[in-house]
Amino acid sequence: MNSELQKAIQETGYFSEAKLRWVQDEFKGLGYSKNDFLLEEGEVSKCFFFLTLGTVYEYELDQDGEQKIHGLYTQDNWVINHKSFTTQKPSDTYIKAYTDCKVYKLTIHSMHALIDKSQASLPTS
Repeated sequence: MNSELQKAIQETGYFSEAKLRWVQDEFKGLGYSKNDFLLEEGEVSKCFFFLTLGTVYEYELDQDGEQKIHGLYTQDNWVINHKSFTTQKPSDTYIKAYTDCKVYKLTIHSMHALIDKSQASLPTS
């Protein structure tokens, strides 16, 4: 796993070595070419990304078809459409690669599996 991803994960809370390996196993490394979509308008966001190389941006199209930029994401940052991901409703924005980029992707399914696995490892009284 990328050291910057490990650092970013550890900043969200404490993870034992074993639990960090669980998380590591669920992240999938992917590459996107310039102008590839990570998310399109109308799709439900089923994952989030950690950007390890390149730049992506989030935008919506206005009434004239012009891009209205919502965010620019650079190396070592999390990329997510919060609204679509948390509500599991269609996105009203696009997330697109501005340059060739590499990411680690975690799906909502994998996130739920990690929560279940973590809960199962808690000691019982």
